[in-house]
Amino acid sequence: MFLDDAESIVRRNRFYGQAMVIYSKLERFTDLIIKMCYYSVVLRMSNYYCIWVKTGFENKFIEKLQPLFDSVPEEQNGKFYCIGKQIRLKNGKEYIDPLIPGYIFWETDNISRIQNIKDEEGFIDFLPNDNGIKPLSARDTELVTSFLKYGSVIPIVNVQFDVNDRIVIIDGLFKGMEGFISDVNRSNKRINFAVTLMNGKRILSLSYQEIQKSKNSDCSQIEYIDTHK
Repeated sequence: MFLDDAESIVRRNRFYGQAMVIYSKLERFTDLIIKMCYYSVVLRMSNYYCIWVKTGFENKFIEKLQPLFDSVPEEQNGKFYCIGKQIRLKNGKEYIDPLIPGYIFWETDNISRIQNIKDEEGFIDFLPNDNGIKPLSARDTELVTSFLKYGSVIPIVNVQFDVNDRIVIIDGLFKGMEGFISDVNRSNKRINFAVTLMNGKRILSLSYQEIQKSKNSDCSQIEYIDTHK
């Protein structure tokens, strides 16, 4: 009886050991698959470069260079972006302004035409300008691409003020980012966000509009409070 129990214990331990070996191999295999998927996504991502131009030259700069680069599609020269923001004045008039004046972002994996960029009117430098031309970091690229997910122009921010008179962003790119707000100007309806780009602090000044839930409809519906009447 004792020998039978001992043999049974040995078999169970052997089975447990084999199971742990198999589990360890599966765990390593799973980690390998996850890493392969991650790097395959990373490798497919284009690099982003920041071009610094004279303020006011942003759109003109792109209008001159983008057709030139597109004229040789086999080179895959990439695309230029000047991220804009929708601004509303007190009188209700609206216009588009650069989100970060003087900054153009170039999405590309081919930088063979850098000289064309340097020769264009309004060009100042590539940023960051510490060690030659280099793409944005992964963190900066994530920030830029998050802006571009909403198109080339960031719309007016929809907000509400809670019972404690604190501003709450209810939708869009900046929803849940109240902690990044550095200033709210109720007179001009401007809201400033402090973000980090290329290891420096940048203030993004956007227009906001206050909205409220419709009293006689579903709570998910909202209506704009017109303050210009």
